[in-house]
Amino acid sequence: MELSAPPYAPVPVADEKDEQRNVARHHTNQKLDELKEQYDLARQQLEAIERQVKGTVDRLQVTEAVLEADYQFSPVVMKTYYLYWHSGKQKYVLSPTGPQAWSCGAPDHWEYQSAVRLLGDSTWEPVEVNEPMDADAARQGADSGSQGDTIDGETV
Repeated sequence: MELSAPPYAPVPVADEKDEQRNVARHHTNQKLDELKEQYDLARQQLEAIERQVKGTVDRLQVTEAVLEADYQFSPVVMKTYYLYWHSGKQKYVLSPTGPQAWSCGAPDHWEYQSAVRLLGDSTWEPVEVNEPMDADAARQGADSGSQGDTIDGETV
């Protein structure tokens, strides 16, 4: 020790530890916030994938039902058709006539199942029940039903 040397003071170790602790907590909290954002994004992506899987499975089930159904017309892509269950034959029936378009009600033993639409990839998708049907489509459905179309030998 010399007289011209700078003064020696004890290092405030407790203060340095507190500062290091605060810096560490700050960086850790930043990293946790980043990880939480990544987790939330991954959860949203997983939910979107789950919705896609459900939609694909629903389309496959509807497609299978329509392909097993009785119908004697060529479906048009993106046109809405109606799937009925024929309880007498234990078989689905596809009709261009919706449940509200029948003038005297649906044929006996027909139970409405859902509205469906043919897609360009040859699969069928369910159509929302509350989807509004335009007046032209309703008239067309009623007209086709009143012209005596037959499905599997039954007049519809």
